Amino acid sequence: MMETVKSKTSRTTYLALLLRLGLGTIFLVAGAQKIGEPAAFARSIANYHLISGSLVTWSAVLIPWLEVLIGSCLLLGWLTRISAMTATALSLGFALFTGSALVRGLNVDCGCFTGASEVSVAHWLVNVLMIAAGTWLGLKGDPRLSVDSYLNKPDRLSLKNRLTLVALLLMFVGGGLLVNRSLHQPQGEAKIVFEQELIELTSVPQERETRINVRYKNLGSHTANISKVESTCGCTRAELNKKIVLPGESGEVTVSYKPGENTGQFEQKVRLVVEGQSNLPVLSLRGEIDPMTRAVPGVFQIALGDSVIAKIESRREGFIPVVTGSSSPLRGVGMEQIAPASDGSPRVKLTLRAPLPKPTRHVNAWPVRIELAGAPACSIYFQTK
Repeated sequence: MMETVKSKTSRTTYLALLLRLGLGTIFLVAGAQKIGEPAAFARSIANYHLISGSLVTWSAVLIPWLEVLIGSCLLLGWLTRISAMTATALSLGFALFTGSALVRGLNVDCGCFTGASEVSVAHWLVNVLMIAAGTWLGLKGDPRLSVDSYLNKPDRLSLKNRLTLVALLLMFVGGGLLVNRSLHQPQGEAKIVFEQELIELTSVPQERETRINVRYKNLGSHTANISKVESTCGCTRAELNKKIVLPGESGEVTVSYKPGENTGQFEQKVRLVVEGQSNLPVLSLRGEIDPMTRAVPGVFQIALGDSVIAKIESRREGFIPVVTGSSSPLRGVGMEQIAPASDGSPRVKLTLRAPLPKPTRHVNAWPVRIELAGAPACSIYFQTK
């Protein structure tokens, strides 16, 4: 009976040793590799799109040092239970990040080691196994064959207290100095620039969204963190494929523009807000909106008392617009709907019952807006005859 208990105890001891050494090696190697490349690790974290801003920076600096500390403690078998439970908490966080990426279908670098591969189910399973190993070590791990077993002897109690106090002081003071140095050492400035700052669009369909892709590059000596994207109006949206950009690296922004009720010429701007960059990059989109419905002809030279007839055409096949009314900054413009054209398109008759304002250097035509049902409004312009 005594031999059975002794054999079981021995197996538990060696299992704890094996798990402790394996888990400690993983954390020590992973942390040591990432300490020297905080910018690359920050980019990996940001690509998960779960946290952003300064939280990414702090995580990229602190997590590698914490991994090294945990790995060292596990390899030595010192503060084993605390280290194991901390490793479990970190592994749980890693599992949540990788699992979230898998669910959302993100093809991102897992950030586990330097040059690690894209997130896969295997990465998530490894994290789950690390959670199980850390939990078992923290709750039931055999402390023998470790520094803890040496310090826990009655005649070593005072030494343990002294070593623990000194270690904690060194950990907090040294860790604080390292974090402060990592965050405040001079690293130059980020400089994100667009490869094209002005995009000319010749014809933009009014009824559908137009998308363009524009590349940007970090020409600075510091890692760029793009915190947000600003646009001039809600009709313009922009999505980035990369928010953390290392020096010399490039990214791409997808700009979507939907005119809605807007007609004529347009100019929209998209600005990237880059932390630490004073001259923010701005992308301009300029072009002409091709209306879904239009009045033919669109411009009339008219005098007081004249009447003109315009036909309302649509580019949508089989669609016949319905005129519902009109509006204009001009006074005395009358409108009536007359018999449709031979192709079924509606026609309107407009009568000028008040004189037009005198043209200026900037304004020589005045609009009359034709309201339509089921389609954007179109405009007719009056000029002095």
